[in-house]
Amino acid sequence: MLRASRYFGFAGVLGLGFLACTQEVVGPVRVRAINGSIAAITAAADPAIAFRMQTGKGFKISYFVGVMNADGSNQTSLVASADAPLPAWSPDGRSIAYHPTTYGISRIDVSVVNGHPQASAAVTLPISHDALDIAWSPDPLNDQIAYSWNGPVAGDPGGLTLAPSRPVTPYVETDVYHTPQNQRMVWIAWNPQATKIAFLQRSTSASVDSLFILDLTTLPAPTATFLRSFQRGVFGLSWSRTPPDRLALAYPSATTKSGSQPAILDLTTNTLSNAPSGLGAKWSPDDSRLVYYGTSSSGVNTVSVVTLSSGATVNLANGAYPEWRRNP
Repeated sequence: MLRASRYFGFAGVLGLGFLACTQEVVGPVRVRAINGSIAAITAAADPAIAFRMQTGKGFKISYFVGVMNADGSNQTSLVASADAPLPAWSPDGRSIAYHPTTYGISRIDVSVVNGHPQASAAVTLPISHDALDIAWSPDPLNDQIAYSWNGPVAGDPGGLTLAPSRPVTPYVETDVYHTPQNQRMVWIAWNPQATKIAFLQRSTSASVDSLFILDLTTLPAPTATFLRSFQRGVFGLSWSRTPPDRLALAYPSATTKSGSQPAILDLTTNTLSNAPSGLGAKWSPDDSRLVYYGTSSSGVNTVSVVTLSSGATVNLANGAYPEWRRNP
């Protein structure tokens, strides 16, 4: 079952109808391309995209944190993980935080040896809450991870916490926001200056998702500003890295066959525009493309990239929850 079930099962009813990717790794330096041809991999200096890989079917599915080049080549599994690892790159592009278990957070350091990505042993962070979404701060001088969490009982408040990205002693976390009663935390995203965090707050008593912007420059009492509401079921949140400030997301829509409308929200004007992408969309370093995933009628998740200026789309791999490295 996808981790999205924790978000009221939204992904399970989407059925976006994207075609399944036929790309597969068939050897250490060769791949079967989408058109069926065999070609040698030209490895980049570093992998560009982290995502969830899986092997097996039915009750024998195993999940991994995987990486690949921006064109889908050099797909490599790095470490076993929970069903939805939600990988998050460090600001220098050398480490990945992810879910090793359903609610924990671990990190691995990623290097490239002879053209192939490799990972260090996983290090678990001693966080104090059950983590949901994970977002690594883009500020390399204040290296920390933000994560959302919810209380153990439905209706309990949730929150947003900043935590060190390494298991230092003492391990001091900072709770920067608590939801009201009957409100749950869902997705989070840093702005590129690491001064604000966008987050979605989900009502457990009404069909509403509310978008807020948390201003961290006002710590220790950060200010959360309400921006707008959606029908409950928003999936994913990603802040653009170049002006103007924009958020990529997907919100429930009765007018689309999939039931979900990928969109870009301009934070300056608070206006939505449709985007040719899918679930969990994340920006490329120059904001010219979005990497996302969709679900076919057979239930196979496919990671794809769309060029926003042209709408041209390329299927990269079977997988989900992609995250594009900040550094090109």
